[in-house]
This record gives sequence, structure tokens and C-alpha cells, in this order.
Amino acid sequence: MARKFDAIYEAGVLRPIKQLPLEEHTQVTVQLTEPDDGLDHAFMNYAREQVSQMSRTTTREEVRKLLRKDSESWAEAVIRERAEGR
Repeated sequence: MARKFDAIYEAGVLRPIKQLPLEEHTQVTVQLTEPDDGLDHAFMNYAREQVSQMSRTTTREEVRKLLRKDSESWAEAVIRERAEGR
């Protein structure tokens, strides 16, 4: 029988948040689902690969200069994309 429960990982042990209806020493199989951290990990890996192949990386000052040329509010762009379901 499959059961879903929340647990906390601490000191190398998964500890259920609530008491489980199991006898002591019952062996179980755990399927781990990590919390969504909001990052696009495929994109992050792609970006890391691209950066690692560059002969030099862009400085913060160069990024700031480029961003000054961007007249659109990034916050408004994010709100619009969320409204569009992207």
C-alpha cells in the first residue's frame, strides 16, 4: 500500500513529521520528491556549460550598462509572463 507523508532530513536520517502507523523495524521503500525551488535546472546547466566555454565572462559593470539600455520594467515583464501562463 502506498502512503504519502512529509519528512525532514536531518543528521543523515529522514524523520517523518507525523507518527506513521508502522511497527518498529518495518522496511519500506521511499520515493523522494524534492521541493520545487523555482529554478529551471535544465537552463541553469545549459548556462553553466556555455559560461565554462567562454574565454572570458562579462563583468558586473558591463551587465549594468546593458541593463540601463533596457527600458522595460523586469517586474512588469514577469507579471505579464505569469498572467500569460508562461
